[in-house]
Amino acid sequence: MAVYKGYISQEIEYEKLRVGQGIISTPEFSSRELEQIVAKEQLKYRLRQIKRPSVFYRRVIKRLFMDPRFFLNYAKALAGRLAKRK
Repeated sequence: MAVYKGYISQEIEYEKLRVGQGIISTPEFSSRELEQIVAKEQLKYRLRQIKRPSVFYRRVIKRLFMDPRFFLNYAKALAGRLAKRK
């Protein structure tokens, strides 16, 4: 239905999709606007995790010890999104 209405292009490479990638364009918003909405909500989610120490510990700090690259990627993504807000 989305392809039929023209919201999604038929040339999508489903193997290359990633979270935060806008592929839907509707009369209400473009794919770029969709990406911005997702990025804003992801940032708000990450900031809420930091405000709740027990949740932050379970989801982030605990993984730091299991996978240090996870924490570096988490910090990099958070810093990048904060820099874009300015």
